[in-house]
Amino acid sequence: MYDADASVVPRDLYRAAQSLDIGLLFVLPRTPHNLAMHDVLSRFGEVAAAAEPGVDSCLRAVKSYRFDMIITFCEHLLSETAEIAHARGLAYTELSDVENLIRKDRQRTSLVTAGVPSPGFAVACSLDEVRRATQRLGFPVILKPRVGTGSRHTLSLASQYEMDQECATIEAALKGAGELGLVVEQLLIGAAFPEPWGDYVGVDIANFNGRQELICTMGKFTLVAPYRERGGFSPPAFFGPSSLDEVTEVAMRACRAVGLVNNVGCVELKLTDEGPRVIEVNGRLGAWGADAVRRSHGFDTLSALLSAAFGLEHRELRDCRATRVSYTYVCYAPVGMSVVGNVRSEVVRNHPTVQKVLVHKEDGDDVSWHQGAGSAIATVYGTVDSIEALGETADQLARLSWIEAR
Repeated sequence: MYDADASVVPRDLYRAAQSLDIGLLFVLPRTPHNLAMHDVLSRFGEVAAAAEPGVDSCLRAVKSYRFDMIITFCEHLLSETAEIAHARGLAYTELSDVENLIRKDRQRTSLVTAGVPSPGFAVACSLDEVRRATQRLGFPVILKPRVGTGSRHTLSLASQYEMDQECATIEAALKGAGELGLVVEQLLIGAAFPEPWGDYVGVDIANFNGRQELICTMGKFTLVAPYRERGGFSPPAFFGPSSLDEVTEVAMRACRAVGLVNNVGCVELKLTDEGPRVIEVNGRLGAWGADAVRRSHGFDTLSALLSAAFGLEHRELRDCRATRVSYTYVCYAPVGMSVVGNVRSEVVRNHPTVQKVLVHKEDGDDVSWHQGAGSAIATVYGTVDSIEALGETADQLARLSWIEAR
């Protein structure tokens, strides 16, 4: 199932499927994006477009088609994908377990029950409930909507004093989160890494036919205040006191805990001094990872995913060696600035390591931090020869003056 927020480019999925002689059927819920993309997607496979909003219309659209598996790379289509899988008798994450991927409180409960290392939490629907949660959990804490993606309306509180000062911001986050309210979590403290290296990693796990396989790993840059992803790089170079094997093992346990079956899981893990701790599990491929691993290792994550799903022999990521370091660098306006001005992308395109620049915002667009990842102004893609060279490149990109905001 496809829509605008897919973490996979349809052309890349088509190329991977074509290499394995697998046909594609794009199931399109009725949205403005899908109406515009219909003819484009028809170049890459068959298209079953819903005539009306809702999953029932999607079921009618696919009625005459035969297919052997179903998957989505869109967070908001997980429930619909599970419903179609159930109706067609296909193995997929159970409808009841999809809630573990959508609702953060359900996910936390599943992880704790399974003994997977993760932070303590509480649910809060009012400022008073936030106060009571912090009294039980202690500081520092992080506040997130129970349902939501892209770090929207996410903030941290380091102390009681800071909470007293940020009451208006907390109230705004509660309003933005809606009636389900917020999850208040113990803030995981990562191991110390020098700039620009982040203290967390992303790991993608294929969970098909009773087998789990690592298909993508990505190191991360430090976050942009308050909690926006700066991007990442492949291969990851820093694991603190942990190892890639330990990180992968915890990620696989997390996928099992939340019920990921015949599906892919993107697990983000904080690298703490006590070992890896799960930040969250998403029922899709992580953003940027497949492209980054292709550029660094020459490894096709999507081909590996489809091969795992259909039980085909294939080369695994653990058997591949990186020849370059690839990066994805995301640019935002500073906190306090909410409107983008002129974006002079030609300035950054001239950098010797840059391969591609995508500009997401136009003059006058809202880029306030409350939108989380949705406030990204541009994304820069490139490759370098070493992790040391990437550190220098990240510093140079941060110093370039090419985006205006106010």
